[in-house]
Amino acid sequence: MRKRPVFVVLAAVLVAVLLSVGAGLVAALLVGTGDDAEEFATPSYPRNAESLPTLISDVSESAPGRSIVLAETTGAFTDGHVLFAADSDRVRDVSAIEDRVNSDYGAATTRLSPDGRRLAVGDLSGKFDDILVLDLVTGASQRFSVGGGSTEVLAWSPDGRRLAISSEALDVLDLDTGSVKRVATPSTNATPKTDLLPGEAPMPTGGGVAPKTVDGMTKIQAAFSPDGRSIAYDDGVDIEIYPLDGAGPVVRLTDKAVWLAGASAWSPDGRRVLVTREETNDVNGATSLLAIDVATQNATRLVTFDYIDFSVPIPVGWRSASEVLLSGTDADGAFVVQAYDVDAKRRGDRLMTFGYSTYSAEFASGLIGSAVGRDGDFSGGPTPTWWRAVVGVVVGAVVAVVGAIVATAVGVPMVLRRRSAARRVAPPLPVPAGGGFVPPAYVHLVPGPVPVVPRVSGPGPASASDWVRPR
Repeated sequence: MRKRPVFVVLAAVLVAVLLSVGAGLVAALLVGTGDDAEEFATPSYPRNAESLPTLISDVSESAPGRSIVLAETTGAFTDGHVLFAADSDRVRDVSAIEDRVNSDYGAATTRLSPDGRRLAVGDLSGKFDDILVLDLVTGASQRFSVGGGSTEVLAWSPDGRRLAISSEALDVLDLDTGSVKRVATPSTNATPKTDLLPGEAPMPTGGGVAPKTVDGMTKIQAAFSPDGRSIAYDDGVDIEIYPLDGAGPVVRLTDKAVWLAGASAWSPDGRRVLVTREETNDVNGATSLLAIDVATQNATRLVTFDYIDFSVPIPVGWRSASEVLLSGTDADGAFVVQAYDVDAKRRGDRLMTFGYSTYSAEFASGLIGSAVGRDGDFSGGPTPTWWRAVVGVVVGAVVAVVGAIVATAVGVPMVLRRRSAARRVAPPLPVPAGGGFVPPAYVHLVPGPVPVVPRVSGPGPASASDWVRPR
């Protein structure tokens, strides 16, 4: 009976623990489990992509559907790579990229498929030796072993069935079979070249041609032809066109000081390949955009952008055979996408403004050219698991503390009352050395010797065992 208050306290603590665990689980399940995204009838891109939600769900938890843009952003809760869906206002984080970045430069190689349904991620960390392909519609992932340590993803084929990758050379990965085919090896002649291309006019403002050098991360690039039968490859020295079936000759497009302008460099009609070159002038650095005719190898200077005006223009898609979409940083320091008419040599409208929190972006080349702009907010999707876990732990801890307080408030007074009652109980009755019983009345009331009442069990003198406590 004396342990009953302790049992009550233990039971109260157990109930508090169970309630805290249950409350934490319920809170974690109820916090932001829905997806209230707005669906669009046609592929769309956000005109302004600066104001992202505070919390963004990951692709592995909630797939966004086919996506039109992958942007590298920075913010309080959105540091990393963010996907913008093409058919809704969903945005999703891609945490898998962070495990594959180069530790020295913080760079990763990623490519959105032309139809926006898949995302390929290379491995610049050297830890995986594979290519990760994420299905943005289902959320599933697939790994393709390629070996060779760090591997860059360069370009998707137009039909989305092959990937151009680079480790020590140019390889093509067949996604249907998982096989890897060696297409080209890098050039050994690394002499910097500063000549003008055949047919190219000098810069209208004077200045010179900067040598083609590699600084930091390599600028190796590749671009599939529109029919998918050839690939243009810039190994850091020359730009050459390789037939993928191996049946035709290799065509050297140029050996001059220009860079292949990324995976979308080849025009949709197959006639031209865009290249860029760093220039020097009297005031600021500049970047020229040139078009090389595939048949004649003659070049046309399209435009020269001062670094301050529009730095590092990179083609991200085409609206037509003559209108290319360029990404770069404008005079205000914002990352933007601008249209440019190749034939008329003039700028068109601005499509997107990412703002100062975006370092770079890449696009689904098969969607961006025909997509329409939209305004409005973004849907970050279900609350990320890590945030729900935090909410669950906090709620559970609060319930546990409240339960402990209640258990203490109930159990401690019971224990104290029990101890107080135990102190008021009379002490044990004394027992004479020879046995017997002391009448209770004499214990407190009668001074002097205490009489002992014997128990007589029969005739004759009483013995020591006859002295008993009266009932």
